[in-house]
Amino acid sequence: MESKDLQLVVEIRCKPGAEREIEQRVVEFVARTRAEPGCSWASFHRVEEYPERFVFLAGFADEAALQAHFDADWRNELTHDLPDKLAEWPRRFTLRRVA
Repeated sequence: MESKDLQLVVEIRCKPGAEREIEQRVVEFVARTRAEPGCSWASFHRVEEYPERFVFLAGFADEAALQAHFDADWRNELTHDLPDKLAEWPRRFTLRRVA
């Protein structure tokens, strides 16, 4: 039987010098994500080998909870000026457990 829960993985690569600001901003992003109905967990990590790279991870109960995360109004207030600080657009993957 296919699992309903989903994991979101977002890889972020920031411009040199923007690491501290990205880190501070995403701490708030993670806290708000954790407070969403249907979010079972969320975390944010710096890639040790590449200090300009970060990975955001979150688990959601189902597709509706994940879509509600994408549609949340607060996301724009925290991310509206991020493109100026990014080296490339974040890569996003949605994972569904197979085994």
